[in-house]
Amino acid sequence: MAGIRSEDVKEPDIRAKYLEAIAANRAKAEKFNLQIQLQKLDKKFSEFVERIFVDFYTIEPRNSDELAANLRLFELNDLTKQRIIDKINANFLNRE
Repeated sequence: MAGIRSEDVKEPDIRAKYLEAIAANRAKAEKFNLQIQLQKLDKKFSEFVERIFVDFYTIEPRNSDELAANLRLFELNDLTKQRIIDKINANFLNRE
């Protein structure tokens, strides 16, 4: 039964299998938790990169070719690239 103490399993072969199952489940949980942490870090990193692009490329003189090259270099998805470009354009429009 799940949740019982391994010491309470009297048969050595069943106890060994139970301990293996516990270890496998623990490893699976650790991997799952790591994936969650990586997803959170990826989101934070993406937001940071986006903010850096917007802040840097809102400064005059405007260099669209360099911006496009750097967006390709970072291999950002099309949605993120467009969001960055839209924010940069909005910042320039707000200055006028």
